[in-house]
Amino acid sequence: MSCPKCNTEVAAGNKFCPECGARALPDGVDILGELSNVTGDSYTGQYMQISSIFEQANRFKAFSGESHGCRNLPWPDGVGVYVLWLKERQYPSHVIYIGMTGKYKRERGERSHPYSFTSDGPWANHYEYDTPHSLNDIRKVPPEDRYNEHIPIKEMSIDCFIIRPEMMIAPTYLESLLLQIYLLFEGRLPRANNAL
Repeated sequence: MSCPKCNTEVAAGNKFCPECGARALPDGVDILGELSNVTGDSYTGQYMQISSIFEQANRFKAFSGESHGCRNLPWPDGVGVYVLWLKERQYPSHVIYIGMTGKYKRERGERSHPYSFTSDGPWANHYEYDTPHSLNDIRKVPPEDRYNEHIPIKEMSIDCFIIRPEMMIAPTYLESLLLQIYLLFEGRLPRANNAL
């Protein structure tokens, strides 16, 4: 590993640089630094740069919902950010949702599945959003009436940006960055996002 601040070699097993004290990253990966250099004149251009940064660090996974049901989507382990697309992926308007998955708890990452991937009931294998009900009341409502919008999972593709603790990136930072770039170029949030 090497230090992202002073490029000093850091022995395996050490978390901090002996020279300057900065947190060491495996193989010199400085994703946070690279994210601060993302530029471009379109959402798609900036999104592709961010995807490429994570791909080069082997921290990006994309899959199609076409061959999976909601119960067996191949989510990566850990925490991160996911972007739901209509499978055509041609335009920013095909982005349905940008969200965080999992949370850091002390030194350990944990992942929880989004509540809107439905695997049972009349909307099985659909991504559902836009509920007219409060979070306290939604479980009391019959499944067919919980959401206003339903998209079959087979019509979607999912990008996962995988964040490991050694990367020192908060999932909320990456989620906010992707939402901010979308808002900047599209003038609105993706259709299933309610707030930034």
